[in-house]
Amino acid sequence: MSSVEPVRSPHTPPLDADNLEALLDESSPLIQVLQKLGDGVAIFDTSGRVRWLNLPLKCLFYIRPHTRQHEALTTALEALYANCMGQANSHSKTSGASGASGAPGNSLATAPVSQTLAPQTLTVDWQWPETFRADVGRPRLFEVSLSPLELNAELPGPEGHIALLRDMTAIKTTEKMRRDFVANVSHELRTPLSILKGYAETLLDGALEEPPVAQEFVKIMHQHAERLTRLVEDLLDLSRLEQADYQIELSPVDACDVFDRVLALHQHSAEARRITLTKSFPQALPCVLAHTHSLEQVMTNLLDNAIKYTPQGGAIHVSAEALEPTGAGGSVGISGNSGNSGNAKPRSQKLLFKISDNGQGIEAKHIPRLFERFYRVDKARSRDMGGTGLGLSIVKHIIQVHGGHIWLESTPAPAEAHGTTFFFTLLIP
Repeated sequence: MSSVEPVRSPHTPPLDADNLEALLDESSPLIQVLQKLGDGVAIFDTSGRVRWLNLPLKCLFYIRPHTRQHEALTTALEALYANCMGQANSHSKTSGASGASGAPGNSLATAPVSQTLAPQTLTVDWQWPETFRADVGRPRLFEVSLSPLELNAELPGPEGHIALLRDMTAIKTTEKMRRDFVANVSHELRTPLSILKGYAETLLDGALEEPPVAQEFVKIMHQHAERLTRLVEDLLDLSRLEQADYQIELSPVDACDVFDRVLALHQHSAEARRITLTKSFPQALPCVLAHTHSLEQVMTNLLDNAIKYTPQGGAIHVSAEALEPTGAGGSVGISGNSGNSGNAKPRSQKLLFKISDNGQGIEAKHIPRLFERFYRVDKARSRDMGGTGLGLSIVKHIIQVHGGHIWLESTPAPAEAHGTTFFFTLLIP
């Protein structure tokens, strides 16, 4: 198999090793350095066989020597190597005209999705091998840089190749989240702005001369202006909560009083839909460590959602109970940000709050994404009800900075006991 020809620079001496065998000696200074890298490293001989893997790469794939996983990873890496070499050769033959789009007829599961060719190093994107997806979780994306090993300046070509595998999953996921966020914000802004523009143009074209029509148009414009205001306020809240240095002043708060105020504010809207609101708090419920306004924001958002998605004649029940002290990190469900775990004291006692309804429920496939920004189970219905799609994301972040956890359980209709329950915990001072 032909290989990528190394470019020898007079300013770059060859590696300090007589041959590949000497390089792979565990006592070799270079091997010791590669073992300490945070990224994965694989070394291939000129025939494309994997000769060495560093410890970070083995740990990333949970690899142990002489196991099925080790053989599977070796096979996947050798297929990647062969594919890269094929693309490099194709690129050199066509002077870069067609090689940059990948080798034709490539059906490998580990085929690169893009690549950047350089005289000495070839960089590709590599999908997490299918073999490991069931064993070690979600797919990942790696940036792999393959470079020739020039071990002896007297030889006409490299004695092998070294691949650096950098896990780009978090970066790519963040980039996608940013793109989605910009697209979602643009969409959410475009709709009310288009409506406002349309009605304003109609009023200017003569509708102002018809007072009843003009009044109706102005009401609609006011509704959409209010929607824009809510969206901007939610975006500002979310931006503030997501800042790494965001801090909130916590103090003992009577959660029962806060819930009473929020329930009183929602009593009218519940009665309008013939929804029954009930509350059951034990006597002498201890205070929680919280920020009063933020706690009201959490309870208001969750109660708003419960009223919106509970049918007429339904019921919503709010309750609280003290939990026994547990070790740190023992909660289940969608947990708070691990970066804020310092707010939670080991074996701290907590209060558990529940907001339950007997609405239509939520399908299991939606639950993992329900706290994402702009994620809606029923997009049209949510917008019609005035939702911005940011409420639950804000609630999650507020609970996180309080050192608590939030999750939900839901049984969708037509099950007899259908409905949704949101749970969240707060620390007792």
